Amino acid sequence: MKRCQLKWGRSRATAKRRCSRHSGGVRRRRMALWSRIRTLLSGPSRRDPSIGLVDGGFDVLSSEEGRVVASVRWQNVLRVHTYKVDLATTDCICLSFEFNNGAAPVRVSEEWAGFAELFAPLAAAFPTIPPGWYAEVMTPAFKANHRVLYDASPSHSAASV
Repeated sequence: MKRCQLKWGRSRATAKRRCSRHSGGVRRRRMALWSRIRTLLSGPSRRDPSIGLVDGGFDVLSSEEGRVVASVRWQNVLRVHTYKVDLATTDCICLSFEFNNGAAPVRVSEEWAGFAELFAPLAAAFPTIPPGWYAEVMTPAFKANHRVLYDASPSHSAASV
């Protein structure tokens, strides 16, 4: 309080009103700063895409309009990978599909609607995929556990003969 009186050279009440330490001015500025930082870090809220099964594969659908943003056809799949992404407090199991036609890989996440429905068609299309792959990649927690579930590349076929 003494610093406020000395700084402003006024009465105690006036000094208290004008001093940013006592008026909450600094606190308000800090709160505004944290609010801006939180907004910047959180980014725009966005819902995850969804997975829609179709004959011979699946489509990845945008959450906004439901339009197809990527398509996977079993006949074009060269490799299927699975792995976990560490999200600090949880893990997210993903599947990545590489193609024999040179198209960009497609990644799908267990957090997307339709992920669990993908298991049966995936097993039917690629019978060599081990049935317990999901449980295997799930444990231990917070480890990537990368596995190649299916590989039809010529180098893999030659190596396995």
